[in-house]
Amino acid sequence: MKIELTDFIFKPIGFKHQFENDEAREEFLSAKFQTTVLFCPSCNGERFFTAIHYTDTLDITIIHSTNKHKVTSDNSIKRIQFACACAKSCIEIFLETTSNSRIVKVEQYPDIADFDRSINRNAIKMASRRAVISS
Repeated sequence: MKIELTDFIFKPIGFKHQFENDEAREEFLSAKFQTTVLFCPSCNGERFFTAIHYTDTLDITIIHSTNKHKVTSDNSIKRIQFACACAKSCIEIFLETTSNSRIVKVEQYPDIADFDRSINRNAIKMASRRAVISS
């Protein structure tokens, strides 16, 4: 199964992927300018989101405390930011690299629900039904 960096946006926290070796993992992480189509809440439509920012994150306190995955100091956290061309919406994923050629998704901000058109449509429908019922 070939996995793309953008696939991690749709994976749950704690998702793991094993690579053949550390070199294959690093080559995978170095792939820049990958794109995916997401619903942009700012544009109110489907737009291309491009991986524009990639850093090693030393300050792991940005990882939410609700995360059950334990990050060790021996491992590295990679922060990848995907942004819409409107420059108002972006999504960040945090991936931990481990010594056994693995990547673990440890956090994402904001939640993918904000960028999934079907979820947004359903939320709007539910909110409008509640408004009608309470009127």
